Amino acid sequence: RIQPKLTDMEIELLQSCGMVTSENIYARMSVPPFPKSAMDGYVVCAEDIEEASHDTPVILKVQGEILAGDYKEFPYHKNTAVRVMTGAMIPQGYDAVVRQEDTDYGETQVQIYASVRPYMNYCKAGEDIRKGQLLAAKDTRIEPVHIGLLASVGIDKVRTCKGCHIIYRNRAVYHRTATLRGQDLQQYSISSGCCHAKAGCADQFHGDLCR
Repeated sequence: RIQPKLTDMEIELLQSCGMVTSENIYARMSVPPFPKSAMDGYVVCAEDIEEASHDTPVILKVQGEILAGDYKEFPYHKNTAVRVMTGAMIPQGYDAVVRQEDTDYGETQVQIYASVRPYMNYCKAGEDIRKGQLLAAKDTRIEPVHIGLLASVGIDKVRTCKGCHIIYRNRAVYHRTATLRGQDLQQYSISSGCCHAKAGCADQFHGDLCR
């Protein structure tokens, strides 16, 4: 057996495929970072449309529209709604989303034809990833799925410890990397690119090979 001499280095996240974490990696932010809509429709307060049906629609004033990626504040007022697209932020005070098929698609006011329960079609902040959640334990080999996951919480670089440990007979290879510096959230097309890179992970192996 040959013990490696490990040295510290910081590496771009996209360059880390095939490396191994040398410490736990935790989420630096929640995903989603805010409540968001699960579908196209109208955000409402469920209490305002308890009696809504096709025979007796409830009419709400539409305060505006929020698309996915927008950041707009529409303070809640009774008997109001906000038009939203899938993934759009839900303003504070609203607690449900009515799917657009259960409305008349109104722009300044909308007729609601069905009631909803509180938090129906509503994705809570941190529903996918909670801030502080363990994303990759120490000694986890970084695969494309990990890179996409880490990028989603704003991590674009990992601190690595490079080296190798080879047992000649079974060709076992041990090499290590680590983490961590949080950055502002950036959107990457990660997984597909890393899948292409995965075949070339041997090129990303760092260390002095010994036999």
